[in-house]
Amino acid sequence: MSTAGNSLMAVLASLVVLLSVYFWAAVLPRLFRNEPLLPPIPRRAVPWGLFDLIVIVLVAITLESLIAPALCLFGIDFPRDPNVLSARELALLKAGQCVVLPFAVYFLRLRHSATQTDMGMRLGGWGGQLGMGIAAFTMLAVPVYTLSMLLALVLPYRHPVVESLLAQGDIQAFLFAALAVVIVAPLVEEFFFRVLLQGWLENLFGAVRERLQGSLTLWGASSASLRAG
Repeated sequence: MSTAGNSLMAVLASLVVLLSVYFWAAVLPRLFRNEPLLPPIPRRAVPWGLFDLIVIVLVAITLESLIAPALCLFGIDFPRDPNVLSARELALLKAGQCVVLPFAVYFLRLRHSATQTDMGMRLGGWGGQLGMGIAAFTMLAVPVYTLSMLLALVLPYRHPVVESLLAQGDIQAFLFAALAVVIVAPLVEEFFFRVLLQGWLENLFGAVRERLQGSLTLWGASSASLRAG
């Protein structure tokens, strides 16, 4: 990597370490006092079900298979092996995956009149949520990356994105990779797993829990009546 890239990485790493120490110093006393780190936020049951998830996943798979051919129409020729993509090609491929997000939002609004809050898009409180995200990232980044470096000494780590950055070695490649891996990929994954899948699972397990509680209550009442008789 170039000198500018090394300097930028050193500054970012130092900033993350300093913020990690600061946030851990603020959080540890609360952990020792058994105090909650964040106040619970109630969330209403989401309106979608398993059928909606299946439809969205099938559409996502179909669209993803069409991304590379569609970009080829604009003169961007992708190699067949995804492990040899450049950082620019990877960023374009990941950005193309975001096409499924507006479809999923429109589909759920059309079928169930799902609100922005149902889909995790609250207009208020963005500053606080961004602050919590930065705090959580910096607190976990230092121990996770430290463990990763220790494991790499025993088991050498290889990843197509890392190898692409090392091969290109410029700040532009780093920015393209950051767009793909840090912004686009988490956005898509969070929407699919934390919003769609987790919302449906909360409904599923909530219904199971209510049935179990109802069965236990009925069993308890029956047992009490039999003992009284």
